[in-house]
Amino acid sequence: MERWSFNFHLSLLDGQKVSAFVSFFRLNNHGCSTSTSTFQGKDPQLPSPPSHFVTFAISAPLSEAQGPAHGSSPSTKNKFCYTTAMDSSYLNSLRLAVEADSQMDPFIRRSLLTMLSNGKVPLPDTLLSGDVSASTTDFLCLKYGDSASIQQDTDVNGTAIYHVIANSKEASYGFKLEFTPSSPHAISPNHPTSHPLCFRGKVSGTVLIDGLDVAVGGTDSVGWVEMEADGGITKWDALIREKKEPCWTSVCVNLSDGSTVRFHAVRQSNIVDGSVSGLDQKAVLLDSKGEPRLLEDCELRVMDTWTSLQTMNEYGTKWNLIAPSIGLDLSITAAFQRQEILTICVGRGYWRGSVSVTGIIGTEKVEGVGHVEDRPAQFITRFDKYLKRVAHQTTLEVSKVYPERLENQEHAMKALGIYTPSYLERDPITGISPSLMENVSLEDLHQQIFAPVRYLINGTGKSWRSYLAILSFEVFGGNLELVRPLLASAEIVHTGTLIVDDVEDESPIRRGVPAVHEVWGIATAINAGEAALFSYQTVLQSMPVSPETRLAVPNVFFETMRLGHAGQGLDIAGQPQSLFDDIIAGRVDPSGLEKNVLATHRLKTAIAGFNITRISGLLAGAPPAQLNALAAHMEKVGVAFQIIDDVHDIRRPAQVRDEDDQRKDKRQVLKRRGDDIRSGKISVPIAKAGQMMPLTEAKWIWDTVRSKPGDDDVKTQEVIDKLEAYGVVEACVVQAKKMMEDSWRNTEKYLVDNQAKLYIEALSRYMVEYNSV
Repeated sequence: MERWSFNFHLSLLDGQKVSAFVSFFRLNNHGCSTSTSTFQGKDPQLPSPPSHFVTFAISAPLSEAQGPAHGSSPSTKNKFCYTTAMDSSYLNSLRLAVEADSQMDPFIRRSLLTMLSNGKVPLPDTLLSGDVSASTTDFLCLKYGDSASIQQDTDVNGTAIYHVIANSKEASYGFKLEFTPSSPHAISPNHPTSHPLCFRGKVSGTVLIDGLDVAVGGTDSVGWVEMEADGGITKWDALIREKKEPCWTSVCVNLSDGSTVRFHAVRQSNIVDGSVSGLDQKAVLLDSKGEPRLLEDCELRVMDTWTSLQTMNEYGTKWNLIAPSIGLDLSITAAFQRQEILTICVGRGYWRGSVSVTGIIGTEKVEGVGHVEDRPAQFITRFDKYLKRVAHQTTLEVSKVYPERLENQEHAMKALGIYTPSYLERDPITGISPSLMENVSLEDLHQQIFAPVRYLINGTGKSWRSYLAILSFEVFGGNLELVRPLLASAEIVHTGTLIVDDVEDESPIRRGVPAVHEVWGIATAINAGEAALFSYQTVLQSMPVSPETRLAVPNVFFETMRLGHAGQGLDIAGQPQSLFDDIIAGRVDPSGLEKNVLATHRLKTAIAGFNITRISGLLAGAPPAQLNALAAHMEKVGVAFQIIDDVHDIRRPAQVRDEDDQRKDKRQVLKRRGDDIRSGKISVPIAKAGQMMPLTEAKWIWDTVRSKPGDDDVKTQEVIDKLEAYGVVEACVVQAKKMMEDSWRNTEKYLVDNQAKLYIEALSRYMVEYNSV
């Protein structure tokens, strides 16, 4: 692997401070094992042609002079534009690697492999347009299609000049820069420090941002070049054989005293258990003359982090770099958080951002600029484990909306989503109206409204609704940082419905702990559960959306609530005796019972996924045709999911609490096989019985279930055995999977081929296959 990187920190004539970089990768495939035969332990018979990949980015932090727009946060105005592009040889290398990969989660692998096999890559990755040429002998000359190029030249004095060009596909951002080295080639590949070649220089030219060219000005614009002979991209064959993935953090900072500090740490993460081994790090100080000094005691400490909702990767955003031997102590801070580059070339993505530096070397104060590259562990072996990352982020967001405690009256008002001024009588002396929380016990308020919901959001849920909310926003090109609270609202609303459902169904246990009404009582459970539904408005008020969207979203949400309550009402009512009598008498087709049950599932469960998608699409400004297609698909997935849930109730083994479990509930049994049967609920497998077995047998099953056998394990098992013997349960599994697959086949053509689409497809399959036992 060869990698050439040109990095720039620029002062533009309009006053903006921006940074930019471009990295060219060339992978010699005959040495990096991309053929299937190599993965099987054999040498490839014929070497594949070299593969090429380029990425470039422009990072433009919001300056203090510009200030944030009214009603928006500064983070929404920082600009980070990037392009990642590969040639067909690189795509083929990735396809072969994924084909041979037996460790990747099967749902994600299938989605990704389908796209790669069709000659496509998921956006933001793109395919290079135009020819690729590379020469690094006498003069550096790299041309990667129409995306980026470097041409080395010399001026009249024989000084090297590098012409660096990068163009986005839509021509809205890029740069045309000339880089002139002002320091010698600091390190050769054979130098004892074994560090990449690196040299600094001056920069001139123009930068294109939002379609406008702005010239580079001033004397403080700086650039530097790095060349690495090996590294930067995952070696897939090693990953497959050793079940490890390489992770790295790379730092390069240019300081005001003319020196450069480089730090590079590589570690191996076990893709199964997450353990880290094989830490290898190197650090070097290049003085103003380019003389290197190895820093053997250098250490990088992460002081703050940010988690991307697009990849669920956690990245450092503030660091402390120290080397006591030379008195080096640097504080390194990201210009802003969202400087992540999504690309399947490194898994899902990595962070490569502009940073500022302050600190000391010895007794001298220094400051400067630089960049940090951070590639954390991110390989997904199981989708359910990946959803735990989503659940963790969801819990963090929930705490912002439903706090652990209410600090004061103002905090209580905010938590309740009350922004209307009080119309209570003003104080005659101060002229101030008392707060609506005046004389309210904040502790009682918290215990009655917030605590019950927080109790049930204990991190054991799958949080797929929250994940669907952000995927449905991202797939249509939305900036997820603007709607991070969606994670919380989807989970809080869902949890509220569960609390009330448990009261209505008299369910004693939920998510492995006593149901809320068992702990707080029925009255509090109903009130807290219903109050949770209004959290959606609280969240919506906190997001920067247009007035039109702010009106449209509540309409969809209240439609969801009305239909959900209708579905719950039908579920409580159950199926009428007259329908069973008509089926047995031959007056009604047996399929009518299943249709009734599926209608209830659609209203109670599937409509939630349908409208979560609609709400996220509205917030993202999605085109109606694409949005309607995806929403309809998620409705089908919701029905299929409920069918599989009914199957799981029949096939799951009983779960027993471990002896060392310290949770409140001391009862041993968490869930019993056949709870629907025991409680008299007509699920899809029970309803389908009339279509797949003699009506006399079906009548026995229906009568037995409707008698609510409860703790009668023998009778419950008899029902299960008959359903299995006639193939009813397996037919439900086939039905659910076919429903999802047929729906996706009709939907995927409406969606842009991006990473979010891959994960929507994977989530859809996970929901109808994961619980199939």
